[in-house]
Amino acid sequence: MGEGGMRPWPRALLICGTVVAGIAIVIGVLWLTVGTRPLWNLSAHVAAADETATVGAVTVPVPAGWATEHPPFDDDTLLLLSPDRDLEITVTTAAQTPDAAFADAAPAASAPVSEILRSGARSIHTRTAPDAIVAVVGADGQSPTAVLAAHATTGDISGYTATIAAVLDGTAVAR
Repeated sequence: MGEGGMRPWPRALLICGTVVAGIAIVIGVLWLTVGTRPLWNLSAHVAAADETATVGAVTVPVPAGWATEHPPFDDDTLLLLSPDRDLEITVTTAAQTPDAAFADAAPAASAPVSEILRSGARSIHTRTAPDAIVAVVGADGQSPTAVLAAHATTGDISGYTATIAAVLDGTAVAR
């Protein structure tokens, strides 16, 4: 018997259990501080040429050089990243009509713009902040609807409006 009346074998198990618990705590802390963003990078893809990406019932154009990422454990969200990583467009599918999806995505929107795209789908969009634009694409009165939220990380989205318009115009929603 070892010190304190414990056999060596149970003491070794206690030490191993303590080490495993310590490692689990360190991993948990790292997960909380670093977040899940590194997992997104596992699904990252950079478009060599213009192509499309699909999330749910939504297909969006991906310009050459842009990256796409799918968040872990979320098949309903797609992130488009500009080559300079300044513009991020989050694409999701909403089981709502375009009007209802827009009301949920931009509840405080003032002066939204509604237009018909080349595909015949309707787009409603507005600038919600100097660095953000929210848009929806879908058929009037029908669901599902594509919801796109564009955000410029440097604070000014003005230089990206033509690219955002091209992405909106090429967005298609399957029925």
